[in-house]
Amino acid sequence: MDGGKAYSELENKLLKEGFVTPEDMASAKETRQQNLVRAQKPIGLLISDIANLPQDEFKRLLRDKKTQEKIAAIGLEKGLFSREQLNECQRNGDAANPLSVMLVHKGYLTENDRKVLLQRTLESIDFAKLAISLGLISELDLERALKLKSHQKSVCEILYDRNLVTLSELNHVFRKFSQDLKLGQILLLQELLTETQLKEALSEQSASNLSLGKILLKRRYVAVEQLYFTLSIQYNTPFQKLDGYVYYEKQKMALREFVGQGYALENRILPLFQSGNNLTLAVSNPANIWSMHGLKSLYPELQMNCVLITDEKFGQLYALLYGEMLYTGDSRQPPQSGAATPDQTLQLKHPATQKELMKKLYEEYRYYQETAGLKPFENEEPLFYSFISENHQHLCERYRCKEILFRFEVHNGRTEVLASPVT
Repeated sequence: MDGGKAYSELENKLLKEGFVTPEDMASAKETRQQNLVRAQKPIGLLISDIANLPQDEFKRLLRDKKTQEKIAAIGLEKGLFSREQLNECQRNGDAANPLSVMLVHKGYLTENDRKVLLQRTLESIDFAKLAISLGLISELDLERALKLKSHQKSVCEILYDRNLVTLSELNHVFRKFSQDLKLGQILLLQELLTETQLKEALSEQSASNLSLGKILLKRRYVAVEQLYFTLSIQYNTPFQKLDGYVYYEKQKMALREFVGQGYALENRILPLFQSGNNLTLAVSNPANIWSMHGLKSLYPELQMNCVLITDEKFGQLYALLYGEMLYTGDSRQPPQSGAATPDQTLQLKHPATQKELMKKLYEEYRYYQETAGLKPFENEEPLFYSFISENHQHLCERYRCKEILFRFEVHNGRTEVLASPVT
């Protein structure tokens, strides 16, 4: 690109409609080009740039024992030297003469091969983790680097992030190309996808029951953020990441009154928050936006709007709002009793060490069981602890969280264990 001045057909239409100025467009194009160049760097160099790591600290990282061992492991795997030669250099190496340098001095490795191995090492995530362990960079620096490598924002997304264009304006411009606005076409126009990649994905779609978006993600042709931003243009519906979003207990009760668990699960739509007469809902599949219109007929007094969220975020929020029901494996049906209200919820981070909390959780479970007229069965308590620990681990892995909130409810005389991830 010529300093941000060589405009594509899409960019020319944005300019012609007067939605952005030439200066704003040039700035966005320059930002995109810089990001594309930076994304080609090995992760080790990229995090160094992002964290503004001093040159001497970067050199210290390269000479670190773990870095040198990584270089040696790659060289050994490629057959550039023998195990005996490596062992000899390991015995004689020191801080002044790193392992890879010793291999060159001994003639077991060429200087050119050493540079290639160093490049391979810088491309490894282990190099970044070492920098974090030494306190030279933060996990946030690594997260930003990984996002930059996987998600190079299009000019449209950069303009949108800078509040220089709206989704409606983008939707309007894309429809200048075709009223039948298709996902693949929008990605092509944003230069996020090639014609060849689109043809391959469409070919796979015709032979499977997967959506085009899921195929593009599976093939790693686009990043999640790129896909959902494109969907937000296609459906003129904003995409929200909702990082760190949580429901408050009082808020949960009110939202569950508007959208019951059955309706949410069947229609794949969630209530997010209510402000006065405004209710915001979320879907992960734009095709489910129509579900909002069904709710509008039930609550005509409410103004409703919808946002897009990822499938992963939808699963997390669904579990937070409604709880994930866990089954203890106890097939006995207790007699009918009145519904009980849980006295407390317990939040577990390390079940193996939080023995007092685990004990309280079991006592709460026994309370409801006894209310229903059920006595403990043989080895019930240790089995209950095992059940909670296994589900804690499973849910933490599934929802990528560290803590799980457990609670009990009684429905139709049966004690139900519910769990929600704490994100």
